[in-house]
Amino acid sequence: MTVVYEGEEQFEGADPATQAARWSEDAFKRIWNGAKPAEIRAVLKDKELATPIDSKGFKKPQLLDLLYERALAQAEELGLV
Repeated sequence: MTVVYEGEEQFEGADPATQAARWSEDAFKRIWNGAKPAEIRAVLKDKELATPIDSKGFKKPQLLDLLYERALAQAEELGLV
């Protein structure tokens, strides 16, 4: 069973690497599209997927691309894929 959270807590504690390993790129981006750019930047930083400099000037679509790309790479490093 899949549980979907809504609201601000939706992305708290989320593990993008696990999600990238489990979901298609399209599904991953659809889910994360509900996050605000600041939330995406915070996850990129907190999960050590990117520095603020890496995402400087990025709009939301670019942040989603970066999040998926880096999360998938981390999933591969961890052997999740």
